[in-house]
Amino acid sequence: MAAHASGDPEQTLALIRDDIRVTMPPAPYLFEGHAVVLELLECSAGTGEWRLVPTSANRQPAAACYLRFPDDLAMHAFKIDVLRVVDGAIAEVTTFGAKHFAAFELRRCCHDGPSITPLHQSAMRSSVRSSVRSRQRADAAGGPVTAL
Repeated sequence: MAAHASGDPEQTLALIRDDIRVTMPPAPYLFEGHAVVLELLECSAGTGEWRLVPTSANRQPAAACYLRFPDDLAMHAFKIDVLRVVDGAIAEVTTFGAKHFAAFELRRCCHDGPSITPLHQSAMRSSVRSSVRSRQRADAAGGPVTAL
């Protein structure tokens, strides 16, 4: 999250797999690979100041992304990025619009910037514990387990 918020695309690229995949349902967009994601990062860096708040969605790590546009005083809810991590690197990002912030009990706009609340810290811990339990069940059963 710090890498994205820094505005330095190279820091972010160091965290993702070469075969990274970015989707934005329900829009039919599909972005694949470092070069394409680099273009996305460079475009987003020029839009304003980003602030990301850790959360989780569907038992996966996620980031609630806020954006302060130039000449604006407030940070505005912009998107939620749900991450799929494989072997310690980000393999996939699924981006959802700001309309979903209410379901995560996240503020849509703030003047002092979003903060990490105990609810969001708890959600991240729960997501990590759930991932570990799913992996343990999969290992015990001899195959992958899909968590709903």
